[in-house]
Amino acid sequence: GNILGEEQSGHIAAVGFELYCSLLQEAVAKLEKREIKIRRTVPIMIDFITSSLVPVAGKLQAVIPPEYVEDAIVRINFYKRLENVNECKDLEDLKKEMIDRFGHLPEAVDNLFTLQKIKLLASQKHLLRINCKDGRVVVETKSGVLKINGSVPIISEKSLKSKLQEIVKIVSEVS
Repeated sequence: GNILGEEQSGHIAAVGFELYCSLLQEAVAKLEKREIKIRRTVPIMIDFITSSLVPVAGKLQAVIPPEYVEDAIVRINFYKRLENVNECKDLEDLKKEMIDRFGHLPEAVDNLFTLQKIKLLASQKHLLRINCKDGRVVVETKSGVLKINGSVPIISEKSLKSKLQEIVKIVSEVS
């Protein structure tokens, strides 16, 4: 059929071009009886992270500031690309690309990459949810809540940046 013809334009308008393309890609893969890599989104809540462009006391920013990537369309494109990364190597490649194009990463962008790494690892390990509140890291798996030495992991680091890295380490060690 005519997948991008007039008959389909209503469907594209209704769901958006990118979603339409991903749905189309899934349908074609299903027809060809092949697997397609889709990253499942794992709900992650970390009480000391903010996506606000305005600094918030006691929180780490995880954003791409307009001062770093001035063009809003380019900035949005990087957010989309970050969300679509499926491998840690691709995440590192994207980080290198940003450094090449815009210079040294501000802390807020580095934090965003670290947060994306947590999301990526959580998805790869088929975790159900991660909730970090008041220093306790509740990692829900299919077999229950992760416990280390009989209890829910507690962050021992003092700096917010180190706390975020400790969460990466905890998630990395989930088997």
